[in-house]
Amino acid sequence: MTGINKKRLGIWGAIFVVFLLIGGAGVFLSYTGHGTAGRIRTEVKDYITKFNGLTQVRTINNDSKRAIKASISDKGILVDYKNDKINSKLEFSFKEDKGTKYLETVYNKNETNPETIVKLMIDAVGLKNGTAEGKIFETYQYSDFYSTTLAQGVKFSTSGNNVKVQINLRANILDNGGGNTTEDTSYVIIKDDEKVFDDYVNYTVPSQFTKSSKGYELSTENNTCTMEFNVVSTETEKDAISVANMIARGEKTSISEEELNGTKWNKISYPSALGGTITRYVADVNGNIVMIEYNAYYSNDECNQYLDTLLTSVKVK
Repeated sequence: MTGINKKRLGIWGAIFVVFLLIGGAGVFLSYTGHGTAGRIRTEVKDYITKFNGLTQVRTINNDSKRAIKASISDKGILVDYKNDKINSKLEFSFKEDKGTKYLETVYNKNETNPETIVKLMIDAVGLKNGTAEGKIFETYQYSDFYSTTLAQGVKFSTSGNNVKVQINLRANILDNGGGNTTEDTSYVIIKDDEKVFDDYVNYTVPSQFTKSSKGYELSTENNTCTMEFNVVSTETEKDAISVANMIARGEKTSISEEELNGTKWNKISYPSALGGTITRYVADVNGNIVMIEYNAYYSNDECNQYLDTLLTSVKVK
């Protein structure tokens, strides 16, 4: 290679490095809240977390024929919903007008899946603003939102077959006047997929349960019971008590301590959207954070005996 060619190669190499650094800086700034995309990400990320954490969403995802997930999009939030053989996508655009921040989407009222998605998004925003999951639709019918205002929390309007939905990100519809909330109760639990719960804890699943996509499930005559076993990443919090405090703060409940075969576990229980109870047990085991989650969908006691049977068998290795 001649001296001139080496010089040209060096110049083009330097240009490539500069553009690579610019591109990397752009991605970094976007993820840290700078620029339009970064600002949208910052504004909507907690609502995505709340949506994907809804008990109703998890119920859908436990069904082999259905799946639903919210994710970030260029405009705001994109929800993918598979219901048997029908795949639907609904995008909620983040907007701001005179200081009011809201999500907006439009769908065809002749389709059925978008209404389910909208109801879940309303519930997720309500949960972020301090309303227990499921409470909004215990008070309001879906059609009531054609008569409410954006300042109150939710506004629907129609044009032909299209329904425009606007959801105020800062208003609590149950306050009936758009009261703001400053308390941040959002949280996300990051699972450590490289570690297996079974490597740290022995347990016996009651024989009535069958394997599901996320754990184990049993349907009784009047209830559905599920259990999951996970190792929680320290990216979530540094230890078990910190994880338990995060969950308790987010669910507006308290922590109790329970001993299972010689090991102390942090217990957090709170209502599910369908009237039952979600119970989580979190403990530190050999430098890892392990968690058991047990969900009784409905308020009757048909799931209780199986939880008792499970807990009797739990023993740290």
